[in-house]
Amino acid sequence: LGNEMLSISGQQLTVLPQNWTKTIHFVRHGEAMSNVHGEKNRAQYKSPEWFDADLSEKGWAQAEALGKHVAAKGIKPQLVVVSPLTRALQTASAAFCSQPVAMNGAAPMVMMAKQAEKAGYKVARMELLANGAPPFIACELCREYVGLNPCDRRNSTSYQKKAFPGVDWSFITLEEDTLFPKDSHESMEHLGARVVEFMEWLMQRPEHEVAVVSHSKFLSVLFTKCAEEAGSSVSEPAKADLSRWFENCELRTVVFAAPTAPIPCTAKSTHFPGGHSVV
Repeated sequence: LGNEMLSISGQQLTVLPQNWTKTIHFVRHGEAMSNVHGEKNRAQYKSPEWFDADLSEKGWAQAEALGKHVAAKGIKPQLVVVSPLTRALQTASAAFCSQPVAMNGAAPMVMMAKQAEKAGYKVARMELLANGAPPFIACELCREYVGLNPCDRRNSTSYQKKAFPGVDWSFITLEEDTLFPKDSHESMEHLGARVVEFMEWLMQRPEHEVAVVSHSKFLSVLFTKCAEEAGSSVSEPAKADLSRWFENCELRTVVFAAPTAPIPCTAKSTHFPGGHSVV
């Protein structure tokens, strides 16, 4: 067959069947009120005022702009996995549901109407409906690094269930946020192990295309680990692109591949078996 390799611009191509890959759209939440005040004064991150912080007005605008981008690009995940922190839930709702509309009973609600007024800031959002939206699952594993900042602690599960009734909360086993005591923080070793556990769980799911809405530190550790473990199989520019810090409301799409065995995906395979058995 000759000695020439399949390549583009001198780079050898890697080819795998689709069912040996999984496409993940990773999203960092939009700007939160804790970001607004914490970037002006770092001490504000430790203020109880921003416990499980809401999106800011700019954060809502970012999430709604992401929703328009998702629709325009035809991004249609079969599942949205979201951190149980409010800013991530609000971002996921705005990005992967219909744009805000008045509740008319035509579709189930993913997010209830939101009204909040504190420290001179006011935000109001109408209900978000699950008009053609994929299922949503809240997952504790992909939440932010748990430090001493109140913004990284979540509301009770019962509270979040009422605020986000269209989200599946069955994977959250703790009513209160007792993952870590309030006077201690998560070790980086624990965070790294949590990242690995999350990815193992995610890769075992049957969906071929998934959106994950999470947080900057969690995503940084995940993508740094991916770049480090890729070794010489991935170029240095590609590693640098992988491990860039996530901006607020950034969406980054990656494809995970298992080079030695198919990934357990039962949904959205484009493969058609052909042969005598199909006619």
